[in-house]
Amino acid sequence: MKASATAFTLFSVNITWLHLLIGCSILFVLYIVFGLIREKTPRISLKTAFRDALRTAAAQPAALVKFLLTEACVIVICLTPLLLLTEKMPLWIPAALTAVCWFLLMNPVRVNAAAAMQDSLGNGSVFSMRLADPSCWFSKVRHGVLRAAFLACWSVPLAAGLGYAYRFYKGTDDISGPETLQMVQDFGNGDVRLGIKYLLLILGGLILILMIGFAFHSGARHALALGRPRLVNGHRDKIALGWFCSVIVFMLPLWIALGIVISRFMPMLNDPRGIFTVIQTLHVRPLLLILGAGTLLTLPLIPIRSLMIAAMVHQLKDREESAAS
Repeated sequence: MKASATAFTLFSVNITWLHLLIGCSILFVLYIVFGLIREKTPRISLKTAFRDALRTAAAQPAALVKFLLTEACVIVICLTPLLLLTEKMPLWIPAALTAVCWFLLMNPVRVNAAAAMQDSLGNGSVFSMRLADPSCWFSKVRHGVLRAAFLACWSVPLAAGLGYAYRFYKGTDDISGPETLQMVQDFGNGDVRLGIKYLLLILGGLILILMIGFAFHSGARHALALGRPRLVNGHRDKIALGWFCSVIVFMLPLWIALGIVISRFMPMLNDPRGIFTVIQTLHVRPLLLILGAGTLLTLPLIPIRSLMIAAMVHQLKDREESAAS
């Protein structure tokens, strides 16, 4: 398969994979720009949301640490059934309890966490009994199920792309490293480096689609926590933009660590045919330590990233109430 190969034919016009990638990128940019222009009033101020999130985090750092530990404990509880897969005879059915725990326990806890964050942006604390609030349990579970269904739709392109790549890879029996490089070279019209870049761009684009889904629905649980599920309608594009900004800023240590690790692999693009030799000469342990350090430095910033989304939704509530009065 090549980047110039025909993906499909539309009205006797051959649409190549490269044309498809460029077209989807243009449509995505137009969608975001159009959504930001058409945002309902009152409009969200990202600068104000950043300031409110940082001010709240600075005012109650101890409560924020307790909040993070509580959320981490609940996540560990929900993922515990997956340990059954480590047995010599994996117990798949009991391990599926992870999904049940996630929907019945984790989703209500996430909505409760959103309510606690909304309280903290006022005069309340981010670590309070709101985290264990059992009220409206069914509506919180329903919200989690709907959100999972929406995200499943956003993940279809990535799943289809990975599935296609897997079937293409398994189509050749006992495929070797040189044969894999030959397929990549064919995809890049005879250039291995170009083929790798095309594949990375396609993979990045498919992952980006899924990330857009997470960003698009990120404000929904905060609106539900405020008892106004439709509050974010007309503002989802701005909230998605804020989500990406918060991911870039508050997860910066992780991105720096990933950049360092990726830079160690960049020489492979200069000599793709020696890729297996380069892998053997890499020292994996230091790279893992760098990634671990980046992850540890990022963990304390994750609640602040969530506070950024909460601040945007809280800002909508305050402005709409001010306009109504």
